[in-house]
Amino acid sequence: MRLLAVLALLLLTTASLGPAAAAGGLTCVKTQCESTGRACVETLYAAHETCMKTGNLKCRTVPPAEQYKCLTGELRPCVVTRIQKEAACLEAFRSCYRACGPLGGKRADYWCVASLGRKTTAGFCATRPGSGRSREVCTEIFTGDPTSPVSLTCEPL
Repeated sequence: MRLLAVLALLLLTTASLGPAAAAGGLTCVKTQCESTGRACVETLYAAHETCMKTGNLKCRTVPPAEQYKCLTGELRPCVVTRIQKEAACLEAFRSCYRACGPLGGKRADYWCVASLGRKTTAGFCATRPGSGRSREVCTEIFTGDPTSPVSLTCEPL
């Protein structure tokens, strides 16, 4: 009876992981998690840009002595919302990443957000731990050139 209960619990736990666990490993992360995480980040940055432009436009008509107060009031909510939503995107990606099960191998895995000129995007990056080249490897994923100038922030997974 106890064995049956354990098997039922195991089955329920596995079923709750859904399609993310089905693919397994790095394939799972790339197919189930990365595109959703990227869409989350790209959507939030598009909304952030719109919010910032709207705030700047609104404050253009304000007298110079009141510009700072206007900009602070209009732009601060844009920044706070971006930070909160970016944290939510990271947590959603991490949750999916964990659901993909043991990834095996000796790697350092990261979730990176890259500002590429006028576009901000995100992606999964796996490097060799201790190689000292993590930034170059992750930059190359986004630009195709490890020496390309890019604003890149990577969070360890």
